Amino acid sequence: MNLSKINRQFGENAKNFIYRVLKTNIMILNIKPGTGISESDIGETLGVSRTPIRESVVKLSEERLMDVYPQKGSFVSLIDLKLVEEAFFMRRTVEREVLKLATISFSDQAL
Repeated sequence: MNLSKINRQFGENAKNFIYRVLKTNIMILNIKPGTGISESDIGETLGVSRTPIRESVVKLSEERLMDVYPQKGSFVSLIDLKLVEEAFFMRRTVEREVLKLATISFSDQAL
């Protein structure tokens, strides 16, 4: 598995390290949607045991970034376009309101 080089932070436990590495690689699309995740490959690449890998996969599945199928494996979730549209709508709405609030306190010269 080709994971982006991410260093372990001082005092970071294995579970948090693996979670951060996997999430970063999923979010930057270094690990493509639909890709199967091999616990043994991750363990070998990062030098960690399977237990923290499993815990990280569970956390990522709770965040809907991975799908876990018993007896089949764990896969990076496909991108849900409905969720993307909802997030875009929310962000656009919030940013407009923040801009309105910010400009109330601006002077004419600052605007």
